[in-house]
Amino acid sequence: MINSQIDILEAIKLANSRKTTVDDFCKFIYTGIREYQEEREIHYLEQLKFEFGGSSKKKVSGEVASEHAENIAKKIETDTQKFSVAYAKNSIDAVLDAINEKKFKTKQGPQNLLVLLTTLQEMNED
Repeated sequence: MINSQIDILEAIKLANSRKTTVDDFCKFIYTGIREYQEEREIHYLEQLKFEFGGSSKKKVSGEVASEHAENIAKKIETDTQKFSVAYAKNSIDAVLDAINEKKFKTKQGPQNLLVLLTTLQEMNED
């Protein structure tokens, strides 16, 4: 099962490290989204396999295969957009809770994290 928010303990560790860059935060945030995308891809491929009866002996034309691949890609994109908004909101709440609990050693780290999460949320809202 995919987490609905960032790993806050890992986020605190990253934010408290003086060597952490914004790029490190971006990669960290994107890890959860990438895992979600991979889960959705597996789900849709399993659906497609079921739709075709699970038989690998049936021949599928390149045009039909291309059409199915495009449809799966669109579904994954839509799902990821929705997931990203919820993921960002839940993660923002977790970071704010950690700030209130004074788990961060600096102000810059959690601020950078909040800016990136807010940007992710705003980019993916309808």
